Amino acid sequence: MDSLSLATLRLIAILVSFSLSASANAPDHGVECRDGVSVSCLKIAEGFAAAGERTSALRYFSRACDLRLAQGCTQAALQMEHEGKTLEARAFWEKSCYANDALACSRLAGRAEKEGLPDDVRRYHTEGCIKGAGVSCLALGYAAEKSGNRALAKDWYSKGCKFNFGNSCNNLAEIQRTQDELKAAQDNYFRSCLLRSGAGCNGYAGILRKMGKNAEVRRYYALSCAYGDYLGCNNFGVGEEMAGNLNEARKWYKIACEKSIAHGCRNSANLAQKEGRTKDSALLLAKAVGLFESACNSGSLQSCTDLNALRSQTTPSRMPASTRH
Repeated sequence: MDSLSLATLRLIAILVSFSLSASANAPDHGVECRDGVSVSCLKIAEGFAAAGERTSALRYFSRACDLRLAQGCTQAALQMEHEGKTLEARAFWEKSCYANDALACSRLAGRAEKEGLPDDVRRYHTEGCIKGAGVSCLALGYAAEKSGNRALAKDWYSKGCKFNFGNSCNNLAEIQRTQDELKAAQDNYFRSCLLRSGAGCNGYAGILRKMGKNAEVRRYYALSCAYGDYLGCNNFGVGEEMAGNLNEARKWYKIACEKSIAHGCRNSANLAQKEGRTKDSALLLAKAVGLFESACNSGSLQSCTDLNALRSQTTPSRMPASTRH
């Protein structure tokens, strides 16, 4: 046997030895699970799940859940939902929530809302917000604001913002702006925008516009539109029209109108009328009226005001939109 073959054999022997050593040192998940190591139960469950052994997977997910591993509860809940076992799934979601899964708490709050259980909605959202679910903090803030308790709303929004939930930062900024806390509002609008909240970008652009920083205004209205707050598309269009860039204005108004922003349709109608496109103007104006009416009937006082103003004017005028939907 030549030297190359001997070297090869030695290498194989070393690799086999290393493999056996690693195997010997590997944790025995079965033993550890029986001894109360929740992560080992989870790993066994995941192995059974990957192999399609759903019954065995559920047994070990449940064991991990009993050991207060939220991920085990969540996986068990998802499996129960997949099998159409709603009550069993709910029980696992509750265990997941109280095992510190904030999003499980938020999910339970959403279900309670559909079932018309307001006390459960508050309880689960409170648990979720305390544990770090920004969406639950936002929901609690909105409920407090709707009831007229703006101080409590600010507190919940502030918690959600600290958990980096962009819409909470935006709503906090909205209240601060109306209370003349302009520096704090500016900071929270900006943070909201950084967290990809279109409403936050729109609000920040509005503040920049008042400061005369027009170059930055265009950037943040564009970001607002890109992040899905189509009020920002309309507001971008207003700036472009005022600057005489009618082609750009038409494009941004169109996006806003197609996304059911009444101001966008109204401003599109205004521009079409200026350009002699009478038929287009009438159609767009009718759409704007319909959208304002719908929002007014849903309880938006601002939309009622905008609707009355629209009906009282023969010639529409340019309308930037507010930051809040």
